[in-house]
Amino acid sequence: NYDIISGIAPHNGAEKKSRSINKMLFVEDLDILVAAADDCNVYIWGFDDQAMNELRDSVPGGGDLFQTIEDDAVTNRVAGFTCKRVLNKHSQSVTGVAVISQDYPCSSHLISCGADRRLCLWNLQLGTLVGTYTNSSGSEAASEEAITDVAFAKSRYEFAYSLADKLIYIRKFSTSVKSWKLIHVLQGHESEVSHVVWNDVCSMWVSGSDDCTLRTWGVHKHDYLEISTSVTDTQCFITALTCDLANGAVIVGLQDVIRVYEGGTMKQVQTHTGHRDSVRGLMHVPERSQYISIAWDSSICIWNAYKPYSRQNNSPAPI
Repeated sequence: NYDIISGIAPHNGAEKKSRSINKMLFVEDLDILVAAADDCNVYIWGFDDQAMNELRDSVPGGGDLFQTIEDDAVTNRVAGFTCKRVLNKHSQSVTGVAVISQDYPCSSHLISCGADRRLCLWNLQLGTLVGTYTNSSGSEAASEEAITDVAFAKSRYEFAYSLADKLIYIRKFSTSVKSWKLIHVLQGHESEVSHVVWNDVCSMWVSGSDDCTLRTWGVHKHDYLEISTSVTDTQCFITALTCDLANGAVIVGLQDVIRVYEGGTMKQVQTHTGHRDSVRGLMHVPERSQYISIAWDSSICIWNAYKPYSRQNNSPAPI
């Protein structure tokens, strides 16, 4: 009986602390899962290196055997995932995480944000805090209201974070938090902005709000002098948001329903039903042309991804 977040077995009679995960990302280059949790921590899960080594050593000629299997896939499956690090700097719930991928000219980094209004930069490979953003008055608060989400635009080396005060801030990324220059502030939502993602295919930011709208913020040329905005009325609170990595479609969780909008026109092209409670996470797996969703009904569903100009089979495959 293990804690789902820490991976540690509780002592007999110990009171179990209630925790929930607000956001989870998989970092393929490092084979790790990053989980932002309600208990103020960021958890890093990875393969159990000790178990992998013991498995190799327990088999005669194991080293040579496993070298013949690409990326030690069998070893990894047997060894399993374990909690390797806990990143603790936030004083309130961690609401979002964004990974700075390795093909950026630096080692892999992570930006975390929280209800404590902090923006923290971490070195994922070392598991160390690089720095916390400090405003002009010397405070570690990056805003006056809680930060609800954060996302990274790899093609522009920028990141955006959404706030409870209806705004979205865009800053230039750097490994020095002192160099996080403010580029633009996106304003238009009429209530708390709960989600923000970068759509690399369509070169635009997409945001979701408690005002039941999706907004797209197009970037023209190489600056934010011109911003084009489209507004989509979802008639429902937005509970999850991501984008199709192949065609730029916008995938939205609306309570227990998933809708897919064509990225360029924001015309609805798919509806997925099957969950019995609020959808809290969405992921696109381009290699398999599938979307994965998780919900508060404790289910995981797999859906056929949207393919322009082709008939879709919208049947879920619950796990």
